[in-house]
Amino acid sequence: MASKGQEKYSAILIIILIVLGLFVVFTSFSKGGIFSDALPNENRKQNEFTSELLAFSIIVPQNFVTESKDIGVMIKNDKGAITIFRSGSLYNNIDDHVNGLKEKNHLQFVKSSKQIINGEEYLITESVKEDVTEKSYFRMIDNAVYIFSTTSPELYDTLEEVVQSFKYLGEQ
Repeated sequence: MASKGQEKYSAILIIILIVLGLFVVFTSFSKGGIFSDALPNENRKQNEFTSELLAFSIIVPQNFVTESKDIGVMIKNDKGAITIFRSGSLYNNIDDHVNGLKEKNHLQFVKSSKQIINGEEYLITESVKEDVTEKSYFRMIDNAVYIFSTTSPELYDTLEEVVQSFKYLGEQ
């Protein structure tokens, strides 16, 4: 027969375990929890990727995986990779920023044009360095430049789809 002290200790232990269990269940199934991807969510876009650090979201095409870094994101599959970087700029406009990159990195532009995508201006370039052609989309927001690029010609259409899905989230 258990003493009153042991019964009290057992009751407290059971209450602690129940509270701990409820905490684990609620945090696991809440937004960002370890099981959140397993739950159906009508409002969640399956292929949407959000980088709070870089303040943007995109739609990731099927059969691509994302790899997040401090200053950028890489979307890749067996055909190649698309990179998205954000960098600060000392320039007041996208043309000056890109010309500065061109000089600094000794790039040769094969093509350069401007295009309005979703109401925003992008500078689109194809540059060659060491026999590698890279297609890039540049968008300036405040004093930051977002750069979307790939060296895989097979991914040019996918690159444009990613750019079209880009949403700036503002400074967090």
